[in-house]
Parts: sequence; structure tokens; C-alpha cells
Amino acid sequence: MARARGTRAKTPRSPAAQARRRKATPIVLIVEDEPDLRVLAESNIADAGYKTLSAANAREALVLVEENQNIVLLFTDINIPDGSNGMDGLELARRAIEARPGLRVIYTTGGALTDGMTSLFVENSIFLKKPYTRDRLIQAVKDAGGP
Repeated sequence: MARARGTRAKTPRSPAAQARRRKATPIVLIVEDEPDLRVLAESNIADAGYKTLSAANAREALVLVEENQNIVLLFTDINIPDGSNGMDGLELARRAIEARPGLRVIYTTGGALTDGMTSLFVENSIFLKKPYTRDRLIQAVKDAGGP
């Protein structure tokens, strides 16, 4: 049987093999309270070939981190309102790292960045100032060791 040059015949995979393949796909978790910015970041990262999940606040994000072992990179706004007893992006990153050692983190904010804030960054994290371009976002994901 003739095949087009450079193509392979597909072999059927068992359901277990397909499930393993899906489980092995690394994911970038995007946490942003502004819906338009969240959708834009998710779209830009996905268009660059990465699988994404997103959350509007820290509580949603922690649930996703705990439920999904494939999340390898957390991209979080620092200022994410989460109610009166809520977490900001700094606390989210700290808790996410406790739950998943080795998780990489990119912080972002449009506000002023203080020494007090940066001292609370988790080790080996990256900061990306808003507004950022698509190219700077994708480069930060790559620099962070994204999937």
C-alpha cells in the first residue's frame, strides 16, 4: 500500500495507552481574575503549542493543582481577589509548591513591585510585568522551563 512521503501508518492504541498519553501532557495553569486577560493569556499560550487550564482565583487554582498531576507551570497574577480570607498569587504559589514540589512559577502584576513582594517569590520563579506582549509571555513560559 502506498503512503505519502513522510507519513506513517497509524496503529491503533489501547484505551490504557491513550489514557497514559493524555496524562503525560504537561499543563500550564493560568490564574487571573480579569476574564479578558485570562482568556487572552490562555489563548496565547495554547496557540504556542502548550496545553492550558485556567482559574479565576487562588482557591480554584489549588483545587486544579491537587487534582491534576500534569500541571508543571503556574502563571499567576499577584493581585487576585479571593474574598476577605482569600489568598493572593504569592500565597497561592507557596501553597502550590508545597503540594507539588518542582512546580515552576511565573508571577505577573500591573501594579508596583516592591522588595517586600519579591522576597516572597518562590525559588527560581520569574516575574513578567503587565502589560506584556504575546512574545514576552511565551518567552517567559519557555524560560521557566515550561512544557
